[in-house]
Amino acid sequence: DRRLFPVTVPVLIERNSYFVIHAESADLPARGNMGDFHKTRKKAYEAIHGKRKSGSRKAVANTLRKLKRVVDGSICFQSDKKSTYRSLLNKLYPETVDTIQFSKSSEPRIPGSLLFPINQTLAMMRDGMSRLVRRSWCHAKKRRSIDAHFWIWAAWRNYVRGITVLNLEETPAMVFGVTQKKWTVAELLRWKFFRLPFFVTL
Repeated sequence: DRRLFPVTVPVLIERNSYFVIHAESADLPARGNMGDFHKTRKKAYEAIHGKRKSGSRKAVANTLRKLKRVVDGSICFQSDKKSTYRSLLNKLYPETVDTIQFSKSSEPRIPGSLLFPINQTLAMMRDGMSRLVRRSWCHAKKRRSIDAHFWIWAAWRNYVRGITVLNLEETPAMVFGVTQKKWTVAELLRWKFFRLPFFVTL
């Protein structure tokens, strides 16, 4: 529910390959400027479950920790100006964060811009995951359903789908260096992705 039960989904990718490293959903507080109908619903929900709290910082921290599994050496981190990023990076990677580059979210989202790779990935998520398609009855009712659907999409995106329509023969996993070939859907479905394996070759 975009108004009463919104969620956030931090997404981490490797810029050059577009390889999706991690994402997870988290609760956000209910939004303001509600009409009487939504205020009544909110009051009834809080009477049973309590006030809704933000899980954004925890989800971002969990996502950033995944870098330790795939990065050996210095890190150049690029994103928008979310206030928690710098403090979390300095805490989690005090010696390995080489450069932190921020871009205003209002800047043009065009090829070559700082945020283009992640904006492109988020757009593909919304298009490729039916649960994220806006104004649709397919939206997820539970956060765990978003997370499960995301990892199905991420596995296909990383190992099967070409990076762009102009480069369909190379997948993000090939450019990232974790496989030497483009997987077929049949090859992908032979694996059980309890956790997405980064260093697997076929």
